Amino acid sequence: MSNTEASTPRRRNRAAAPLGAVFIVLAVIGLITVVGTCITFTAKLLDNTAKKEEIADFLRPVVLFDPVPFSSVSEVDPMVIQRAAIWGAMFDKDTQSLEYDEMRRVKVAASDVDVWAARLFGEGTTVAHGTFSDYFLTYEYDESSQTYYVPATSITDYYSPIVESITSKNGMYEVRVGYVAPGPLFGSDNREDATPDKYMIYTLERDRQGYHIVSLAFDTQVQGSTDYPGLYQGTSESSSDASSQGEQDTSGESQSSASESSQESSSQAA
Repeated sequence: MSNTEASTPRRRNRAAAPLGAVFIVLAVIGLITVVGTCITFTAKLLDNTAKKEEIADFLRPVVLFDPVPFSSVSEVDPMVIQRAAIWGAMFDKDTQSLEYDEMRRVKVAASDVDVWAARLFGEGTTVAHGTFSDYFLTYEYDESSQTYYVPATSITDYYSPIVESITSKNGMYEVRVGYVAPGPLFGSDNREDATPDKYMIYTLERDRQGYHIVSLAFDTQVQGSTDYPGLYQGTSESSSDASSQGEQDTSGESQSSASESSQESSSQAA
């Protein structure tokens, strides 16, 4: 056998080692990529931030005015539905897209209100259109044009929702909503880090049209009662502190008066 023939296999063996190293490196890179993709996918599954924001936007026109709890939509005050539907139609548009009349009132079509009433509270929910007033505003309805006129307001006594958790159960969604205390309706401020005044539980159902509200209840696990912590507990504690302080002040005044009387008696005896 010639030297050339004997050296050929050795040359091939020398080339195989670097080539094998390249394949190993590529395999490791592929494994890292797959693991990273799996981690990212799992994180997206666990992180439902987008859904929380979606539901918060959906509930905003209802949370605004802090309605009383109800176990069925049939129990909801018709004005609550009417007003929430009006604001839902307004929030559905960009602020630059809102139409105003000569008095700078926002114009809202009755047809849009009908759509939002069904969207918020389910198909079959209707609105008896007409002029009405709440504590803050008068919503004037023009029958001829079938349009509501809502005063553009800078009132800030409105709640804003933050969705804390979403639990799916028996085809329903139990949503724990934090009520962030009053802020501007169309302001650009960021209140995501704000501490809610209280929490409520919304039960939602989802169909081909999207979510709609089924019921509203107190979050008794946190509040332990039907009281609103943000409205009552602080007042109660303040009253208790004030009462205690008042008793201390009264006691101090009594001691001071007794001391003064003793000094006067001693002076007269002298």
